[in-house]
Amino acid sequence: MNLHFSMVRCIIGLFVFFVLTTIEISDAKVVPGTVSPTQSSQEDDQNDKHYDKKLIDTKTKVNLTLGTASESGVFYPVGRGISKMVNKRKLKYGLRFITYSTSGSLYNLQAIRNGELDFAISRYDLAYEAYRGIGNFKNQEPLTNLRFIATLYPMPIGVIVNKKSEMQHLKDIKGKRINIGNPGSGKRSVANMLFKAMKWKNSDFQRVTGLATREMGNIFCKGGIDVIIELLGMPAEFYDRITQKCMGKFLPIPSDIVLKVQRENPFVQQSDILGGVYPHNPNTIPTFQIGAILLSSRRLSGDVVFRVCQTIFDNIDEFKKIHPALLLFNLNNVKKEQTYIPYHNGAKEYYLKLGLTM
Repeated sequence: MNLHFSMVRCIIGLFVFFVLTTIEISDAKVVPGTVSPTQSSQEDDQNDKHYDKKLIDTKTKVNLTLGTASESGVFYPVGRGISKMVNKRKLKYGLRFITYSTSGSLYNLQAIRNGELDFAISRYDLAYEAYRGIGNFKNQEPLTNLRFIATLYPMPIGVIVNKKSEMQHLKDIKGKRINIGNPGSGKRSVANMLFKAMKWKNSDFQRVTGLATREMGNIFCKGGIDVIIELLGMPAEFYDRITQKCMGKFLPIPSDIVLKVQRENPFVQQSDILGGVYPHNPNTIPTFQIGAILLSSRRLSGDVVFRVCQTIFDNIDEFKKIHPALLLFNLNNVKKEQTYIPYHNGAKEYYLKLGLTM
């Protein structure tokens, strides 16, 4: 009788332990760079729309994390496309990418610093600031472990007004209602560059707002804002909507203003928004651009980065099909491009192997 009672107590104890352990594990938070310990690869296939499949054979392959931005932008589909290219060749190169939709460049750079991400897509201006510990990163130590891999595509700056307005030149927007974007956004960074080059201050305008992209677009279309500033890889759905449905037109940014911007922002390049790409914009518009770049950390081995470069750039036609913004990508630009963040040794080794002098 006592033996039977002891066995029952043992079974009940084991059951309670199993339940408590299961609850503890199931409540565990999944942070960028990790995969839930209870999540099966089958569940990943069926339910998880945001992350790539879980890697099971960790002895022969490497899980790598890639930070992008919101799913409505260009960073995310480009990052997903890169991940698919890597994962399709996981048996050949022994690598596996897990893609994360994040809040964007600021988060990605901090996650590189903290080791939560192995790779990240970022705006060049923020990466430049992070590496030097200036601007948005002035209260932090310089991110000297940051390493450059490639410029993926350009993001031309669009200063947009209504086609029916009298504004024809950049100087004409003074005194109008302008949106300069939310803090930390590309819009805000570009607005700061332009304001400094033009010697403007907020009080020079009728109203200055700090709206994010979607709200900015909605209010512009309703006539509540006269001027908006944006930078996106082209073609971009946002520009399609603003020009087609809301009569938006791009204003030219004069070359002398671009040169003033470049003096303090050497990563900035002169650029054009081609005429005829968007409605109400038949003429090519001079502007400047900021690159969307692929980054990593010095902590990541050169061999891993070399294999990632090999996967992407040995299959350049497949890479360009990921998104229209990548169509103009050219490896020969590596020879011409002056970077202000050191190349990762693995990327440098790959480019030198191709005969691209750095």
